[in-house]
This record gives sequence, C-alpha cells and structure tokens, in this order.
Amino acid sequence: MSATIIQRIKGKLSRTILKVLGRLGEASADAEMRLKRRWHVEQTLYEKLAARYDDDEERFVKAACVEAGGIYRGDCGVATDAAQLNALITMEYHRIEKCLVMPERRGGAGQDVVQRLMGGVREHLERFGGSAEVEVSLEALAVYAREMPRESLTEETLRLLEEAERMRSGDWRKCPGIEGGYLILEKRAVAKVGGEMAAEFFRRRHSIRDYTDQPVDREDVMKIMEIARTAPSVCNRQAWAVHVVETKEMVAAALALQNGNRGFGDRVPMVFVIAADLRAFVLIEERNQGWVDGGMFAMNVLHGIHAAGLGGCPLNWCASRENDEALRQLLGIPAHEAVIMMIALGHLPDSLRVARSTRREVADIVRFVS
Repeated sequence: MSATIIQRIKGKLSRTILKVLGRLGEASADAEMRLKRRWHVEQTLYEKLAARYDDDEERFVKAACVEAGGIYRGDCGVATDAAQLNALITMEYHRIEKCLVMPERRGGAGQDVVQRLMGGVREHLERFGGSAEVEVSLEALAVYAREMPRESLTEETLRLLEEAERMRSGDWRKCPGIEGGYLILEKRAVAKVGGEMAAEFFRRRHSIRDYTDQPVDREDVMKIMEIARTAPSVCNRQAWAVHVVETKEMVAAALALQNGNRGFGDRVPMVFVIAADLRAFVLIEERNQGWVDGGMFAMNVLHGIHAAGLGGCPLNWCASRENDEALRQLLGIPAHEAVIMMIALGHLPDSLRVARSTRREVADIVRFVS
C-alpha cells in the first residue's frame, strides 16, 4: 500500500487522539499516557495491516483504512462524484418520508433534515445538473411543506421550502410524473396477495441445477429486476448493481472463476453477478451494509426468477483475490463495487430433480424474549 495511504491512516488517528484530548480538557498525565500508548498500538497495527496489501487491493482493507480508497465519505469529507451525492441525498429524502409516515407526527420534526437535504440538492444542481434522486427530494419536500403545520416550522425552514418549490417548477427536470412523500397502504390489499397461495409460492422455490437450451430473453430479465428492485435497503439507498452474463462463452468464463457449479455449470444459459456499489455508503460503521442489502436484493432476484417461471441457483462468491480481480477484468466491474454473489438461471425442463434441502425446525430457529 502506498506511503500516501499509510499517511492518511496516521492522520485520521492523530486527529482522533487530538479530539479526545481536547474533550478531556485538563486530562491527567495518566490519561494522556494511556491515549499515547493506544495511538502507538493502533499505529503499529495499521502499518502491519497496510504492509500486507498493495494499491490494487485497497478494497479489501476498507474496514481499517476508511479514507484510503476514497470510497467512504467519512465524517468530514465531501461526495466525490454524482453517485455518492445521490446516495447522500437519498438518505436524507428518505428521512423526510419517514417523518411523514410516523403514526403520530411531531410538529416541526425533520427541520434539520430539510436543511441538509437542500444543501445536497443545491450541490447536485450546481455540479451535476440534477438527477432522479433530486427530483424525488423536491417532491417529498413539497408534501412536507403541505402537511407539516406551518406554525411548527422556523423561518429558515419555510425559506428553504419556498426555495425547493421554485426548484421543483424549474424547466431542468427530466423525470415527469416522479413522486415522493408517501402512499396509503390498505390492509385488505395486503391480505389479498397473502394467504396460503403466497406461502406456497415461497415453498415451491428451489435451487435449480438443470436447464433447457432455451435462452433467457432480456425481457424476462427486466421483469425479474422489476420485482428485485422492491427489496428494502438502508435509507432506501438501493446500492445494487447486476451484471448480466448472457453469451455461452462469457458464462463459461465467469463460472470457471466460481467454485460451486461443478456438474451443471456447462448447462447454465445465463448468470447474474450481484454487486453492491460502495459509493452509497458514508461511514465506516456501514462497511458491512453492502453485503446485507446485497443479500436481500439477491433473494428478491431469486423470487423474481421464480415468479417468471424460470429456475435459479444462488452461487457463492468465496473467491480468492486473483479470481475476484479476474472476474472484474472479464466483466468490467469497477473497483467501487463489491461482488456479493452469482445467480445461475434458465428455463425449466418439464421434470427435474432438486435437492430435498430439509429445513431446520422452526422451534430450533426462534427464540422468544419477554
């Protein structure tokens, strides 16, 4: 790892120590000595860790080097590109939406969010010219302005909401009909799609390892993704990416780098590579969120495949660094995406065998706490 990156790590730790010392004020000599000892231990740990990796492998040590790759924004950084800024804007507009759907709205709630959101909206319009996320933000702010009691809002908030309304009516917008805020969900509508038929749908999903030669149409792919994109994600950031591998040669090349398709890989007509865009995450505390959100999205992909009448099989990505880099080179996967897993899919034969995959008893899984 380059000296510059190691210096960044040292700088981050130095700033942290200085902050703590400043908060202590008249700290005792013992407290100061303990902090200095901790600094020495952490410095040595990070230098040893950094020495194990070169510049091409920064993404594997983001948990330790939060600022090293410029992916995570950190406590006082700035968004480096439009994708990062869109993620920050999404996080804030979703907070506005949550203010609006609370069972008991608190008058004036969310005014700090309005301020941050408008800062992001202004920045995006100045630097990048706007986006769908910006437009959703303005729609959410319009609903907030209509429904939040005016007397509960400060003059500054009212000024910002008026500014948002002027932006909302601008001719720069590119997404007509886009909406924000909230919608009304009826209990009977939920009940209508639930019940035993829905439960049977989930029970009938199996991992499929036998496919016909019929290719999967791109139209089917888009239908699958329409379902998949309904997956939940942290602050609605939707940090998903899907690389669709559709030619026989590329499928074979991709599966050659994966270690769980022996015996059926040559029959797979299409592969999805599910990834998480790390630019959507802000702080080191979110370093695992891409895998959490990516896993939920991947399950929705499998349900989308099942709903399309196709068969899918999740394939792990427990890959070596060399195989990870080879897949990136093969498919053009950028460094800011973390590969979560692969999914094989194809058309079902009329009859096939699937693993019984006996499940654990519910009683062995559930623990009630009261």
